[in-house]
Amino acid sequence: MGFRRVTEGDRLRAERCARCATCARARTRPRSLTRWYVVHIGRFVCPNCRSYERVYGRQPWRAAPPPTDDDFMRAVT
Repeated sequence: MGFRRVTEGDRLRAERCARCATCARARTRPRSLTRWYVVHIGRFVCPNCRSYERVYGRQPWRAAPPPTDDDFMRAVT
């Protein structure tokens, strides 16, 4: 199975997943029913969750890594 290119549509759907209330709750509450749903069902059904995995390279229920100094410098300049 080959890798698929990330399109602009994938980026838009990944952003929608990042703002999704269900996925946000799954990221902040690791022992919740919401997380179980996203892990076992949602990521296979939801096109936004699939795009999130393609664009960011991590599962939608995993929290984002903390920002680094390089991220801060890129945002400032």
